[in-house]
Amino acid sequence: MLTAGTACKKPEIAGTWVNPVAGLQDLSRVEIAYNCGDKQGKAYDPLSTARWVIRAHMKCARTDCVWGRAKGMKNPDGTLSARFNTFSAIRDLKIHNEGALLRVETKITYRGDRPAKVITHYLQPDQ
Repeated sequence: MLTAGTACKKPEIAGTWVNPVAGLQDLSRVEIAYNCGDKQGKAYDPLSTARWVIRAHMKCARTDCVWGRAKGMKNPDGTLSARFNTFSAIRDLKIHNEGALLRVETKITYRGDRPAKVITHYLQPDQ
């Protein structure tokens, strides 16, 4: 909890980032939430007390598909990492803050015989 007289400054990377040129099955949006410790934890939501919460979306045929929410981990090199388990694959995101843009490397490990691949997308702040 924050005490009287203290303030939490959320990092610049916290917010919604979009890929305006997302093609079908590309990463289309990433929402990065930062918890200053001022939120009350909820028993039904294990992510409610996490410092970083990442929500990722993929471009689908008519709308965006949600990969879900995942706990973000701050790495020693300053990047953020998150893992999304979906029905077809495990997607590991590594998020690099490059100032005006985010560079997001997604390693996709498929749940079948398809080989894993790494895709890089650049996202800009949502206007």
